[in-house]
Amino acid sequence: MDKAYHGFLNSQLIWNGSAFGMTQFKLPISSIDFSDLPLVPRDRRLGHQAEFVYLQLLNACSEFEVIAHSIQLIDGKRTLGELDFIIQNVQTKEVLHIELTYKFYILDKSVSEPIHQIVGPNRKDAFAYKLNKTRDKQMPLLYSKPGKVVLKELGLDISNINQMVAFYAHIFVPYDDRSFDIENLNKDCLAGYWVTRSQVQLEEFKSYSYYRPTKSEWLHIPHYEVEWKSYKEIMDVVTASLDEKRSVMLWKLDESVSKLPSSLERFFIC
Repeated sequence: MDKAYHGFLNSQLIWNGSAFGMTQFKLPISSIDFSDLPLVPRDRRLGHQAEFVYLQLLNACSEFEVIAHSIQLIDGKRTLGELDFIIQNVQTKEVLHIELTYKFYILDKSVSEPIHQIVGPNRKDAFAYKLNKTRDKQMPLLYSKPGKVVLKELGLDISNINQMVAFYAHIFVPYDDRSFDIENLNKDCLAGYWVTRSQVQLEEFKSYSYYRPTKSEWLHIPHYEVEWKSYKEIMDVVTASLDEKRSVMLWKLDESVSKLPSSLERFFIC
């Protein structure tokens, strides 16, 4: 199986069940046939790559049929947005509209309000913003005039469609304070830690080997089959990004215990 599928299937929903006025859709893994999944394109942005993976998993799921996906809603010359997935349960005939989100966040404890501590590694994205946008902007698009037109063309009754989200996230906690307890959020989303530029210069980091995954490899679970670099080599590679105040994800290998699960970690330098 392509490593992108493996990574996606090991990703976690940022909350379970219902919260924040929305309900999560959980993929029925036991109903998916993994024998013939297509290769995942590497030339797509991370969000589009996640959408591709999710679509293939839905297509391979015997429990649901994909009716439509990536539906552009246009009002005159203005694009209102997109409906991600319309699927139907083959047994019950229930129709679902699902909005997919796949994010990498760090936990910035310098922010006072816990829900606002979850931000993108470059501080240009925030969980609270995406949460509100999904609930208040994206979900209502189904009921917009263009949305109703599309549903009519698909032969669907808008009153019989249930809306759900599939909001996946990887959360990286501070290196020196790895506690995480925010109301309603899933602790299983913890995926690693983040360090400051000064922290990564500590002596303890210098004895490990490192790999800088491409953005398309962010979906992957860290593995051994990559070209590892020494601390000095990797810092030479990432310095330019850090100078431009762009965060960097690295995989870290402890070769003294290689082949053990604990030997591989991933973290951000922010």
